[in-house]
Amino acid sequence: MSGLVLWMGALALAVALATGVSNVGLAAVTQAQAQAAADAAALAGAASGEVASIEAAQRNNAALVALTERGDVISVEVQIGDTTATAHAQRQVIHVTNRPQN
Repeated sequence: MSGLVLWMGALALAVALATGVSNVGLAAVTQAQAQAAADAAALAGAASGEVASIEAAQRNNAALVALTERGDVISVEVQIGDTTATAHAQRQVIHVTNRPQN
C-alpha cells in the first residue's frame, strides 16, 4: 500500500511540475508575441501615423492601448490578453536630391 501512495505522490508531483512549466512557457510565448506587436506598431506609427500603428497591432493580434509622440519619437503600448508590451521608434526624414548625371 505504501508503494502505491508513493507512486501516486510522484505522479501528482510530475503533473504539477508539467503544468507549471507549461504555464511559464505559454507566458513567455505571449510576451514575445506582444513585444513583436509593439515593435511593429511603433515602426508603423513612426512611418505612417496612428492609424497605421493601430492596424499593425491588430495584424499581430494585439490591441493598441496607448500611443504618444514626443518630437520624433513614437511610443506605443499594446496588449494581448493580460500581457502588455511597449516599444519606441524614431521618425527620420531622409532627403533625396536629384543630381544631374554627367
